[in-house]
Amino acid sequence: MKALLPLALLLSGTLGCSARFARMPAMDTPIARLVEIARASATAEQAAQSFAADAALQDAGKLSPQDSRRWRFAPKTPVSARELAGVMGLQRAYLVSGDVHQVAFSVRVWTKDLEDPHRKRIATNFPKAGPWLLDARGPRPAGDLPGIAAGASPAYGLDKYDTPLESFEFWQEDDDAR
Repeated sequence: MKALLPLALLLSGTLGCSARFARMPAMDTPIARLVEIARASATAEQAAQSFAADAALQDAGKLSPQDSRRWRFAPKTPVSARELAGVMGLQRAYLVSGDVHQVAFSVRVWTKDLEDPHRKRIATNFPKAGPWLLDARGPRPAGDLPGIAAGASPAYGLDKYDTPLESFEFWQEDDDAR
């Protein structure tokens, strides 16, 4: 019976499905703790207090509250976009650029397919951790251009591509002035 569990998971899409990242079990990594702090914090001050109480997380990077509704984390060592997607349990995660020069790419999640006669095009949004939206950024992924676009940007699926994330900005969902 135990031998059938991996097969059942594979067939259900939890394992082996390249477009999804099943939520990973709790891990004792800085990025997992950072995401848990975000999920549990209603304000940037609460996030800063939780961060200050976590010596290992402090060693991993610097948290900077911007105001009561925004905060940033700069890791000392970049974090894999795939690791973040796994920790957050993101499905259909992509790297998309809002930068006209397409130098910085953010982790985004698919929201819907769009009509386009020329290529596959999707709509995306920022992932959410509790009351916070997250803009996790890194450089352009290595490799060939994908056949998918989001806006004017190529949309690199995390099933095939990865990039080291160097910046994490959290803001509350109804904060229009980011």
